[in-house]
Amino acid sequence: MNEKSDKVENEENEFYKNSNNINHRISLEELFKKKLDFIRGANMGRTGLVNIGNTCFMNSALQCLSNCYELTKYFLLDLYEDEINKDNKLGSGGEIASIYRELLDDLWNGEKSIINPGYFKKVFSLFVKKFSGYHQQDSNEFLIYLLDRIHEDLNSVSKKPYIEIKEKGENESDEDASIRWWETHLLRENSIIVDLFHGQFKNTITCDYCNRVSVTYDSYIFLSLSIPSGKFEIDIKYFGYDISKYFDIKMPLTENTTVQNIIDIIKVKLLLRNKNIKSFSNPPKKKNKRSKYKSKIANEYDSFEQILDDNLVEIVLLTKGKKIYKVFTKNEYIFPYYKAGYEIVAYEKNGVKENIYFYLTQYYFSYIFSYFYYPRTILFDYPFAIDVDMNNKIYSIHENIYNFVRQITKNKKDSSDLNFKFDNITIQNEKIIGFSIYLNIFLVKRSNGICESISSSSKSINYPLLEKHSSNENIETFKRNIELNENDRLCFDINLFLDIDKTKFPKISHHSRKISFFSGNDINIYDCLNLFSSEEILEGDNEWYCNICKRHRDVNKKMEIYKSPYYLIIQLKRFKQDEMESRSIFNIFNSFKNNTLVDFPIRNLDLSEYISSNINSNTKYDLIGVINHYGGASFGHYTAYCLNNGNWLEYNDHSVSYIDENNVVSNAAYVLFYKKINN
Repeated sequence: MNEKSDKVENEENEFYKNSNNINHRISLEELFKKKLDFIRGANMGRTGLVNIGNTCFMNSALQCLSNCYELTKYFLLDLYEDEINKDNKLGSGGEIASIYRELLDDLWNGEKSIINPGYFKKVFSLFVKKFSGYHQQDSNEFLIYLLDRIHEDLNSVSKKPYIEIKEKGENESDEDASIRWWETHLLRENSIIVDLFHGQFKNTITCDYCNRVSVTYDSYIFLSLSIPSGKFEIDIKYFGYDISKYFDIKMPLTENTTVQNIIDIIKVKLLLRNKNIKSFSNPPKKKNKRSKYKSKIANEYDSFEQILDDNLVEIVLLTKGKKIYKVFTKNEYIFPYYKAGYEIVAYEKNGVKENIYFYLTQYYFSYIFSYFYYPRTILFDYPFAIDVDMNNKIYSIHENIYNFVRQITKNKKDSSDLNFKFDNITIQNEKIIGFSIYLNIFLVKRSNGICESISSSSKSINYPLLEKHSSNENIETFKRNIELNENDRLCFDINLFLDIDKTKFPKISHHSRKISFFSGNDINIYDCLNLFSSEEILEGDNEWYCNICKRHRDVNKKMEIYKSPYYLIIQLKRFKQDEMESRSIFNIFNSFKNNTLVDFPIRNLDLSEYISSNINSNTKYDLIGVINHYGGASFGHYTAYCLNNGNWLEYNDHSVSYIDENNVVSNAAYVLFYKKINN
């Protein structure tokens, strides 16, 4: 680390660390020492702004930014004049910075209780066309553009160099990588806005396939937080008869979620994964192959209809030990089971045929001990499924399992002589809904074939299959004879002594169960921060390109705050487009606003648990401003609450009045302004 960095580390305020390459003429330390004197009779920031036509979004943002006192002092002391960069093509040649200074002078040094911001809006709209006219706009979006334009007017970098910055090295510490990224950031962005408002994220991305980890450190000016919706979030694993068909999906879960809802989502996933359907959406345009094309459409339309069949997905409930608890019917609610700790898993189903499930375990060979003491290991946590016709003979179960096991053995030649026998079958009643049936076989290779034995326990009832049930008996009769209900499934535990190729098993993603961070309507800002810092899965259209795999992959992404700014601006993401609850496979979106009350502290917001570094020894903030929005997603009104000279004021366009501190927190809060508490 160079001398400048060492010097900065020893300065009084920890948030200045790593800002060692600052080129503008005044540092934050110098700015904080300066005092601002006002003329007698000045309103000192208690001035209202006229609404000149749907401009409440602008007025509320201006009032909150105006009460960021250090930035206001910087302008009213005319310190900005020596730092205007008129050569920056991304700026306005200093026009926006200058007009903002004039507005601040009217708000703080003027004696009028109300001023008209029309001239400010006119100049600003010349450079940001989006805000020309008098349409309703988003206050947070306006604030983003305003801070960006002020920054570019004051950016000491006239010509931004192209820099390809590398992610964190394998042997590089977080602190060194963070400093390297921050110093690179300052080579392109360097102004008072960066000093006061910019922080740094740590982004960690892990490839689900090769486990490659990528760590980067990006700057930010706004912390956008989603509001927990009251929904649980669940990962559903889907297994096909071909084990290569495995995938998992993430979906919301509420108390009203049914098995049918899960089936619908999986059908859409299957539809998107089906190559024939993709080609059907882009049919060939050549006219000389009309008959061939017509036949192709017919075949793909059949595939389309087949995928939409509800009978092609079966939802199974597993215990914590991955044992099958029950098979769901379509109209059952699954939330009570999920909340109790069970796992919901989906399996391919072949129409009207029935699924039979089986587990694979393995016994290791030993010449010293009897086979009754062979160590046993689970080859795969989840049960596999095969499909059978209820009219088939019992032996068809053996054939299907035999064919499956052959696919996962390393030595196909040796396994070709396998000769399964159902000598015994164990029916185990675990006092659950239905029965689980397990076939336990030791497979010990002999020169003349396979020797089978069966283990039993005091909790099990042994049924000699060949004695009580003829191999010519069909499966439906067999189930009836052992008194299984119609919806119960046969489940076998296949204990193998074979050389298994575990690479044939699907790579299971073991994502943690994510539940809501609150109960009922008791939500606070820390719940939002927990949700922000939790791990998410990027898949589908959001897949990430892995440099190791050389293709787009599903990844786990975790974003953390690494460096916090002096002024922390938090946006509560109240506006969004969400899919309407529909049984249709097509996405239907609806814009809406979340009016949930999110509690937030006025004093001592503590980010210590959410900052992943020791760079910021001071992690506490006090609230200084709130932008409120009243109304719905497509209409409404903005106001602002600001801390001014120790008092809370409500800015409602031209009206400015005192407000009790106890009324500052409301379900209308949209953008929060926090100021770091000085040590």
